[in-house]
Amino acid sequence: MTDLEYKRYYIEKNYPENPKVMWCAYNEESDYGRNLTRGDNGRAYGHWQIHLAIHNISYECAMNFECSTDWTINMWRKGEAHLWTGYNNCL
Repeated sequence: MTDLEYKRYYIEKNYPENPKVMWCAYNEESDYGRNLTRGDNGRAYGHWQIHLAIHNISYECAMNFECSTDWTINMWRKGEAHLWTGYNNCL
């Protein structure tokens, strides 16, 4: 299994509610993890381009696929998915 296949599997397994939108958003946010530090003039980091200054998440977690994906899934389940531009672009 390639890294990209693993990431898709991980999202499908852990976010069965709508894995297609989450996979699309992952592409929008970080080009499937290929660009981890581009967001919002350097204020957002990691796989899901999380603003560390306003969210309770560490830099290490934001940069780790599993940790940041779990955190993002938790936020989405709380109704906060709209905070991600990638989510909005994928609806």
